[in-house]
Order: sequence, then C-alpha cells, then structure tokens
Amino acid sequence: MENTLKDFYRQVTDVIYVHFLWILTSFLGVLITFGAATTALYKVIFQVFKKDEPTQVTKLFFETFVKEFKESTIVWLILILIVTPLIFMTFYAINQTNLFLLVASMVCLYHVVMLFTYVFPIIAIFKSNSIFETLKNTILIQNRHLLTNLKLIGSLAIIILGILYLPNVFILVLIPLYGFLVAFHLKNALNPYVEKLKTSEYKGDDYELFKL
Repeated sequence: MENTLKDFYRQVTDVIYVHFLWILTSFLGVLITFGAATTALYKVIFQVFKKDEPTQVTKLFFETFVKEFKESTIVWLILILIVTPLIFMTFYAINQTNLFLLVASMVCLYHVVMLFTYVFPIIAIFKSNSIFETLKNTILIQNRHLLTNLKLIGSLAIIILGILYLPNVFILVLIPLYGFLVAFHLKNALNPYVEKLKTSEYKGDDYELFKL
C-alpha cells in the first residue's frame, strides 16, 4: 500500500513538473517551440506510465525536445497554416448564417483538432522517414479510433468547462490533468501498433512508424 501511494505521488508530481517545463519552453520560444515542447511532454508522460521504471523528467524532456525539434516545429507550423483560415471560415459562416459552410468548417476543424492531438504523441513514440509520412499515418490512425476520439473530445470539454466555471487556481490542476488524460487515451489506442513493432525485426528505444 505504501509503495502504491509512493508511485502515485511520484507520477502526479512528475506530470505536474513536466507541464511546467512544457509551459516554460513554449513561451520562452514565443510559441514557435510549442510543437517540440508538446512532443517532449508526451514522451515524458508515456514514460511516467511505466511504474517499474523511474523517470528522469528534466533529462528526458530536453533530450526529446532537441531530438524532435525540427520535425515537431515544422508540423506545428503546418497546423497553424491549416487552422488559421479554418477559424476565419467558421466565423464568416456564423456571421453570414451559412449553414453548409458552417458544417463544412466544423468537420474540418474536428479533423484538425484530432490531428493536433495525435501527431505529437506519435512523433514522441514512433520514427518515420518524412514529415509527410508522419502526417499521413497520423490521419489514418486517428480515423481508425473514433471511440478514442470521443473520449478525447469529452476530456477537452470537461477541461474547458472547468476553466470557465471553476476558480482560476484550478487551472494549475486542469492543464496537467488534460495532458494526462490525452496520453492515457492515446496510450491505449497506440499500444497495438507498438506491440506489433516489438515483434518485428526492428530493435530500439523508439519504433518505426507502422505502415498502414
């Protein structure tokens, strides 16, 4: 019982601490570093899930941040380029009461949000030959896990409601909670691909991106 409580306390403190590093590196980089910081964040949280292995949070975070900086940053900039016109299109559809355009923009935003949610954890876990391959496989994976997507949307809705209606101090808990929930849901969704790769000829700390 005592060891269980110690493990739980270690996991909670590690998750909170890595979110502090995530916020620090994101804003010090004027949000340009947001992609690399998010990849590093999930790399650490996935490691935290391994209860029998201690997590060197600071070391693992910055090693991943540097290693995946290029790919994560390019993906982050691509997402910004995609989502910016979609937001304008959504507001335009609302102002013009154009139902067809509004539905189309909401469907597109859903896919972009899912892409954003999946892609950085996937970069953290898997290797790929190119950014195009990463994005292609991420889109295929996210469309294979609709139940997981509903859980992710539900988690996001809960956090947004908490931010809107709970005292501001709760944001210190809500942000790490969201990161933990996303990693938890995606761990279950991505684990079959990891297990399949473990039985392949590839050996290493990371896994080659599953060819779908």
